[in-house]
Amino acid sequence: MPGQEHFTQQPLFIVLAAVSALLTIGYYWGNSMLIDPLMSVEEVGIYKPDPRVYRLATKRLKLKAKQIVFLSANAWDAVAAANAGLHVAWINRFNQRRERLPSQPDVEIKSLADLPGLLGF
Repeated sequence: MPGQEHFTQQPLFIVLAAVSALLTIGYYWGNSMLIDPLMSVEEVGIYKPDPRVYRLATKRLKLKAKQIVFLSANAWDAVAAANAGLHVAWINRFNQRRERLPSQPDVEIKSLADLPGLLGF
């Protein structure tokens, strides 16, 4: 899968774009996946696509942006996270066109079922 080398070179943390995605992750990975900490835009008092929202993960986890993989099914959200310096996997469930902006996701997957293989699990 193109871009996979970006995700297997160092330990990574995953940031989800929406809490509703937790239910999907639980479906695919069962109880083996722990999600801690949960983060919210309310902590910074601003909203997407402001880069400070995406940088919240780097501050809370005390990690560099490239140590984090951000997941989103929204193309605009994926592009904004890439613009903030995060690794990004865009979940393109409906085969949408990429946004025509300078920043782009590192990889594109069809569903969260593709994620374990992408991360080398």
